[in-house]
Amino acid sequence: MTRLALFIVIVGLVGFGLAPDARAQQGLAVSGGVSNVGAEGSVTAAPTPGLHSNPGVKLSEEAVLHAGIGASGGYDSNVFFNNDNKVTSPILEISPSFSLTNADRTGGMSAGIYYDLNASLLYREYLSDDENVKAQRSFNPTVGALLQTGSQTVLGFGLSDQFTRLQEPPYISSMTSITRDNNLASARLRIAPGGGRLAGVLQYSNALQIFENTALKYADVMGHELSLDLSWKWLPKTALYIQVAQGIISYLEKDPARPRPTGYPFRAVAGVRGLVTSKLSASVAAGYAIGNYQDSVNPSGLSNLVAAIDLSWAPTSLTGIGTGYKHEFQNSPVLGTYYNSDSAYLGLRQSIASRLIFGLSGRYEYRQYRGPTLVGGPDVKRNDNLVSAGALLDYYIQQWFYAGVSYNLGFNDSDVPPAQGGIDYTKQVVLGRVGVVY
Repeated sequence: MTRLALFIVIVGLVGFGLAPDARAQQGLAVSGGVSNVGAEGSVTAAPTPGLHSNPGVKLSEEAVLHAGIGASGGYDSNVFFNNDNKVTSPILEISPSFSLTNADRTGGMSAGIYYDLNASLLYREYLSDDENVKAQRSFNPTVGALLQTGSQTVLGFGLSDQFTRLQEPPYISSMTSITRDNNLASARLRIAPGGGRLAGVLQYSNALQIFENTALKYADVMGHELSLDLSWKWLPKTALYIQVAQGIISYLEKDPARPRPTGYPFRAVAGVRGLVTSKLSASVAAGYAIGNYQDSVNPSGLSNLVAAIDLSWAPTSLTGIGTGYKHEFQNSPVLGTYYNSDSAYLGLRQSIASRLIFGLSGRYEYRQYRGPTLVGGPDVKRNDNLVSAGALLDYYIQQWFYAGVSYNLGFNDSDVPPAQGGIDYTKQVVLGRVGVVY
């Protein structure tokens, strides 16, 4: 039985990301996604203690090392994402992390060459007597690197890479978890002559997703994208831009029973981004995208329309509010060929006296899966409603020591019955946590 997922990674000014959702149905956003309209959720995700918010250890005139470790304990209301057979369990999580950077101690970037090397780990243990549940313990490391020039240079470049291993329980009570390895890399060249009023960014991105599960190897996929972003600052902090991108999506495994189509997605959008006022910023874009899938169904009609709007408001230095909407299609390696997506998010983060950090976030997405999964099989016509929400409260007892609580909700409702592959679940996770950061 397949699973769903929701995850978006947006890289630089123009990039493509991996697009998981709340589960393992993962896609490559080398398709119709509007990649430049704000980092969705950037102000909506409940804030977590940042490594750069502390002074760190100065290793040289430039290099600063930040490190931290957190421990969480709590309760998972639906380990296997299955409403028909709910299995609950206490959980324990350990999360060490570090960052080596030449950013200053307030988090400001170097005016010359800026770099950041970082790594983190989320280890999760299920404290249950059920052997199937205990087998879902997960080891999820993330390693990333960023090297780029300052934004004020006439000619600049940027290199980035991030690897993440994701291990999650299946939809049925089984010993085998679903594990996938994701890697996203990009190289960017930027030129901004004449004081930066005109700017161009050329970027190449590569996304790779590999499943460690034999049954899902047919969904191993690689995506390439070459994109060009041209902008003109018609106001000091506001720019008009156009963006075009050509991608290639290819599957690494050839499964005769589940042939996956090669795609050559193309995207062209135009929009505006920047400050509306000193406290309000906006990004708005609209355009056209096509999948160019070989020997399969292709998005048509309204599916070729891409549009997005993101608004961020910071009424004070301690408050951030964000909201947005996005319409696009995404590649779908596991189920069908692609899916149409309409999503909206809203979030708030608030700091009080530099001691108390509070965050709320919520996201809704409506997905329409299309295209065949099996050779000679019918086109998938499945519609899912996904909701994710979270709340977090952290109190810094000292600058380097915090304690807090968090709540996360995951919900999916499908119009296809579970017996035909649909997925319905409500999952709640409540955690208390302590940690140190420096």
